[in-house]
Amino acid sequence: MKGTVLWHKPGLELPDALDTAVFDVDGVIWEGQKSCNLSTIDTVDFVLREICGLDAPKRVTFEEIAAFKKAGGFNDDWNLSWALVLTRLAAAKGRWGGEVPPPAELAGESAGRGIQWAKELIPEEDQPSLQLLREVFDEFYWGELFQDVFGRPPVHVNVKGHIVHEKPLVSPDLFDRLAEIGIRKFGIATGRHEHEMYPLEELGLDGRLPDGAVITADTVTKPNPEVLRRITAALGGKAGVFVGDTRDDLELVLRWNSTPEGRRYPFWSVMVASGEDERDFYSNAGADIILDSASSLPYAILTLGRRREREELRC
Repeated sequence: MKGTVLWHKPGLELPDALDTAVFDVDGVIWEGQKSCNLSTIDTVDFVLREICGLDAPKRVTFEEIAAFKKAGGFNDDWNLSWALVLTRLAAAKGRWGGEVPPPAELAGESAGRGIQWAKELIPEEDQPSLQLLREVFDEFYWGELFQDVFGRPPVHVNVKGHIVHEKPLVSPDLFDRLAEIGIRKFGIATGRHEHEMYPLEELGLDGRLPDGAVITADTVTKPNPEVLRRITAALGGKAGVFVGDTRDDLELVLRWNSTPEGRRYPFWSVMVASGEDERDFYSNAGADIILDSASSLPYAILTLGRRREREELRC
């Protein structure tokens, strides 16, 4: 069983009782980042120009989106898009000398307060409607599928839709490979909403997830430990790993493990990181394991624990 472990805490050994794996969706088991990021960029530009009447707003970059996701505090891409709109409006009103600061500096100022920080940048009466922004975002994201999903035609834009960029990041046999080494309880914790959960069917997960083991942004959001409280109650296991790719994913595990329930049903944080900077950031922030891909999870579990299974495989 091959894979790559980019980093793990020195001396880390996973327990033989490990029986649970909970996954974030976008950036972990499904490539939804490009579609969501492009939708964010187009939505912010549209709202600033067409709704707020701002001429030549500073265009959002992938680097800026990544910096804010690393900082944490944004429940979903709608809220992140809205926050980015508010930063441009704040700069237009003279904040930061009238210029939006560099991504790392701006995300650092947010200090993980996310949407609450952004809402304090300008008076409430000057803030555009979040509901309207959500509508624009969904039209950019779903495109030609918008009417099928929402039962009405798009109002603001008529585009092909950035959803065409989405694809699986793991093979459906990942979950079979995990089951073979004793990880048979699966859950999902995502910033996606209920109507966006089609990746689970594509990955063959629909029949493997009990009621209550899928938590979307419609119910409770990361990093609130209630996310894992609900999932673990549905799964009834002993110990697990949570596989994510943002600061909120990591913070969820840290907060959960500090609760009484978390001490009885502990989780180890597994972060999927694409580069050295992310690896260094998450290792310093408290991650347990860093992988190049969620596909490497069975290998990581065998390498760092599951002594019984290792011995059986040798035989």
